[in-house]
Amino acid sequence: MMRLPDQQEQQKEVKDAQMPPAQSLVSRYIGATLIFGLLLALTFFSGFVALLVVLALILMIFLHELGHYLTARWTGMKVSGFFLGFGPRLWSYRRGETEYGVRALPLGAYVRIIGMSNLEEIPPEDEHRTYRAKPYSSRLLVAVAGSMMHFLLAIGVLWLMFSAIGYFPLNTSAEERSREWNIAEVIPNTPADAAGFQAGDKIVGANGVPLNSRIEAVDFITQRPGQSVNFEVERDGQIITLRSGIGSNGRIGIRLRQLNPPPSGFFEGIGQSFTEFGEITRLSTIGLWDVFSPSGLQNLWNDVFGDDPEPVIGEVSTESRAVSIYGVSLIAIDLGDSGDWGVVLFLFAAINIFVGLFNLVPLPPLDGGHVAVATYEQFRSRKGRPHRIDAAKLVPLQYLVILLLIAVFAAVLYLDVSNPIRGT
Repeated sequence: MMRLPDQQEQQKEVKDAQMPPAQSLVSRYIGATLIFGLLLALTFFSGFVALLVVLALILMIFLHELGHYLTARWTGMKVSGFFLGFGPRLWSYRRGETEYGVRALPLGAYVRIIGMSNLEEIPPEDEHRTYRAKPYSSRLLVAVAGSMMHFLLAIGVLWLMFSAIGYFPLNTSAEERSREWNIAEVIPNTPADAAGFQAGDKIVGANGVPLNSRIEAVDFITQRPGQSVNFEVERDGQIITLRSGIGSNGRIGIRLRQLNPPPSGFFEGIGQSFTEFGEITRLSTIGLWDVFSPSGLQNLWNDVFGDDPEPVIGEVSTESRAVSIYGVSLIAIDLGDSGDWGVVLFLFAAINIFVGLFNLVPLPPLDGGHVAVATYEQFRSRKGRPHRIDAAKLVPLQYLVILLLIAVFAAVLYLDVSNPIRGT
């Protein structure tokens, strides 16, 4: 998110050592939970996969700020700083009028654009290059640029997911999804083990009855406890027959896994990525309302202060509770360890879409708040007389939003630590 510059440049060194103002709240939250998640993930999980997840989130934060930076420069605004991290300066260099560098606390990133509000005092010679002095179209472009970077990144990841790896779109039916599967594991000392089943096999029929999906195979087995069945099994492109008994519990001792469909072509993958982007956007909008609506906040309160629930294991559905960046990281690490990189890419795309939408909520201190202010000012302006909102009047609303976001973020993070949703 864009950061308001210091009001007095001569006090910059003192203020730079402090945490940035409220405009960087979302970026700060993502960074804080990212660091916390990194420490736990590297302690309990595969370091390589955890590192990939953290680097992906750092890339996401950096590209958000890069969007603000590039559009501000392109529209003629003065960018006085672009930093990774907050707090005391570790390293920096100045090129032209912009200082670039790294700070001690890796809790996000920020871009400093002069004149983001009428509360800031700017030298007269720089006034024409402030954010507030630019036309509505320029201010709108800069304000939405961070979210646009999230959306472009998500579309690119979705295209890679469909065209290079293969993935079922969200609107695919359960029956269609279940047609791509095989045996992940044969449990020792079970009927399937005695019959000669192997990991990678796929049951395509039984007793001469075609089984066209994982659902049909499971139903056939569970409905015949205690029987012996001739299974037609596809192995290495050939069909073989294996005779296996079925236990009294309706099981033969195999664990199944869902497979992704074959990758799409280049152009087909582009179309699928935009369609999937639209569906994720729709679901994310519903999710935002579900979390921040009165009933959603009440449910979150009950989750935090109610009875301790059992750990949640399995896929995250639309019925699940809200998940923080840390919680999603745990899911991604689990799925990465299991080799399901298609789902990992999907999660990364979904995170970017959700964060992009969240930043566009028309309330300060979010980027959408800048959009709302610029739009209102444009609507109220008359024939060469620009209307400007008194930024001081927005301060109470800004801090009310901040308190709400901090409470929600803390509650969701608490749930992800105390009762995490796991990917496997």
